Amino acid sequence: MFLHRELRAITASRVLRQASVGLVNVYIPLIMLSRGAQIWQVCAFYLAYSAAKLAVNYPSMLLINRYGVQLGMQAAILFSMLHLASLTVYVSTGGDLPAYAGAVSLALTNSFLWNSEHLHVSRVLAPERKGRDIAVMTILQGAAALFAPLAGGLAMAAGGQVLTLCLAVALAMCAAWPARRLDRIGTGHQPVRVIKYSLWHAPLRDSVANFSFNVNATTFSTVWPVYLALTIGSFATLGWVVFAAELISLALMFVAGRRGDGKGRRVLLEGSVATGFLNCLRILATTPMALAGLGGALQAAASYQQTSWTSIYYGHARRNGPNYIMSLEIAGDLANIAVWGALLASFRLFDGTTQQFTAVFVTAGIASLGCLLISKEPATAPPSPAELRTVGNT
Repeated sequence: MFLHRELRAITASRVLRQASVGLVNVYIPLIMLSRGAQIWQVCAFYLAYSAAKLAVNYPSMLLINRYGVQLGMQAAILFSMLHLASLTVYVSTGGDLPAYAGAVSLALTNSFLWNSEHLHVSRVLAPERKGRDIAVMTILQGAAALFAPLAGGLAMAAGGQVLTLCLAVALAMCAAWPARRLDRIGTGHQPVRVIKYSLWHAPLRDSVANFSFNVNATTFSTVWPVYLALTIGSFATLGWVVFAAELISLALMFVAGRRGDGKGRRVLLEGSVATGFLNCLRILATTPMALAGLGGALQAAASYQQTSWTSIYYGHARRNGPNYIMSLEIAGDLANIAVWGALLASFRLFDGTTQQFTAVFVTAGIASLGCLLISKEPATAPPSPAELRTVGNT
C-alpha cells in the first residue's frame, strides 16, 4: 500500500513536524506542574490556546486562500518554532507571559497547519483510494508519534528540558523543506472568491458532528496528558507509557484504511462505539501498565475512527471548498473552549480532581457517538476548480 505521489510532500512535512511537537507537547502539563503551576493554571493555558485559535482561524484561512498552502505550512512551522521558543523561556525563567505566549503561538501554528492540510489534502486526494492514503499518512505520523515522546522523555530526564526544546526546534525547521512546493502539486492553488466566517456553510448536522468529534479529540490529545502528568509525575515513565500506547495503536491502521474505502460509515460506527466505551474506562487506570494498555487501546480505537471520519470529511471538503472547512473549524474550536472552560471552572470551584476527570471522560465517550451525525458523501462527482471559485457567492 503506497502513498499517492501528490501526498508525499505534505506527509513528509507532517511527519517531521509531528516528531518535533511529539518531543514536547505531551509533556507541557508536566512541565508546568513541575514549575509549580496549579492544575487550574494548566487548564487556563489550554483555554487561552482554544480562544486564540478561534480568533485566528479566519484570518489564517483568508491568507492561505489568497497566497496558497505553501505559505500556510511555512507559517505554521515558523509559529511552531515560536511556540517552542516560548516554552524554552518559560522553563528557564518561569512566569505567566511566556506560558501564554506559547499558548497563542501554538494556536497560530495549528490554525495555519490544519487549514493548509485540509485544503491541500482534500484537493489532491484520489476519491477511489482516499481511505488507504489517509491510513498510510496516519501510520507514518504514528511512527513519529511513537518514538518522539519516548525520545523526549529520555532527553528531558538525561539532558534537561531546554536541550529537548532545542532538538524540537531543529526538527521543526527541517519540516519546512518538503512544504516548499505544495502549490505546484496537482491542480495548483485554486482560491475561491469569498470566504465567510460562518457556521452555516456546512449542514448543521456536520457542525454538530465535528463539535462532538473535537470534544473527544481534545480529551484525548490534551486532557489525557494532564491526567497522565498528575498520575505519573515522571518524564521518563510518561515517555514509556506514551510509547507503549502508540505502539499498540498502529496495529489497526492498515485494516481501517482498507475497510474505509468501501465501508467508511461502518468503520466510523465501530470506531466511535469503541472509543466511547474505552473513554468511560479511563478513570479506572492508575498504574503505568494500566495507563499504557488502556491508552494504547483507546489510541487504536480513536485512530480507527479518525481514518473513516477524515475520509468522509475530505470528501465533503473536496466538493464544498474552504467555506465548508471554515464552518467545521469554528465548531471544533467551540468544542475546545467548552471542554477547557468547564474544566477550569470546576477546578476553581471544587476541590479534588477525580470527579472532574471522570465527568470529562464520560462526556467524551458520549460525544464520540455524535460523530455519526456527519452527512453521507454525495454520489456525484466533485466540482471543477471553476465551480469551486464560486462557492462563496452562493
